[in-house]
Amino acid sequence: MGCLFTHFHAFGALGTVGLYALLRLRERARRRCVLVLLASGLLFAAAWGPVMWFQHGRLEGFWLQEPALGHLGRTLRRLASLPLQLLVATVPEPAPITPWAAVAYLLPWLVLRRRDDLLLWCLWLVVPVGLLAGLDLSLTFGQLSRIRYALIAGSAVYALAAALLFHRPGLARHALPGVAAVACVLALPGVYREVKTPWRDIGGTLQLAARPGEVLILASGEDRAVFRHALLHYAHSPARPLLLLGDRLNARARRRLQVTGTAWLVSDATMEVDRRLPGATVADELKWPREVFLRRLSFPGSGSPP
Repeated sequence: MGCLFTHFHAFGALGTVGLYALLRLRERARRRCVLVLLASGLLFAAAWGPVMWFQHGRLEGFWLQEPALGHLGRTLRRLASLPLQLLVATVPEPAPITPWAAVAYLLPWLVLRRRDDLLLWCLWLVVPVGLLAGLDLSLTFGQLSRIRYALIAGSAVYALAAALLFHRPGLARHALPGVAAVACVLALPGVYREVKTPWRDIGGTLQLAARPGEVLILASGEDRAVFRHALLHYAHSPARPLLLLGDRLNARARRRLQVTGTAWLVSDATMEVDRRLPGATVADELKWPREVFLRRLSFPGSGSPP
């Protein structure tokens, strides 16, 4: 029950335990286990069901949503590479070796008749990942691209790497865990080279420097939803005027900016201020890691500051 209240993705782990109980336990023990899981699910549904239903109808523009074009291919590539990502975390999606990581989903099932002790770990890998993949495909989400959502399946990858060949004689039983350990050591430096966008710092800058009523402009792009949710969270100013900039600035938005006189623009390095915001002058500019720019703009008009 506590697992569900931590995060609803825990359904994958509970589903794994439920399937394992149905397949492995017998009679009274199986009934008790299934009843406990059903009771936990019903209590969670009673407590959080109305909230989740309310959120379900408001997913448009959610920061995890992706363009529908090419989404199936991206999801399948991420699904195939996930076991390797769970092991070393730093392998880029397009790497040639990553599709071969999908063997990790199938190989344990091939030896299951001889090694029925691996059933729990087989289910623990497939069920949570399958739940994520199903949600991504049905809602055009990109959860599989963010390893934290699938991290619960990582324990199955580690256990299978250690136990899959344990029935083999001699050094053969140590081959797979040895290769996995070497891969982790080789990938370790890359973990500390990864730079994340400092949303907390950017939001804090906006909170301190932006005056009430100044417009926050988010340039169009696939990361715009991420910009919006992160900045409004860390800037602690949900009521700030927000402009989602499309290809062209309409007349109403132009008048609002001229009256306000100043605005803050968050964009990537490809943003052409002169073309997208005619008449705007960059008064100040800050560059953050991962090519995120925060610019303070001034606009000609009666509201412009001296």
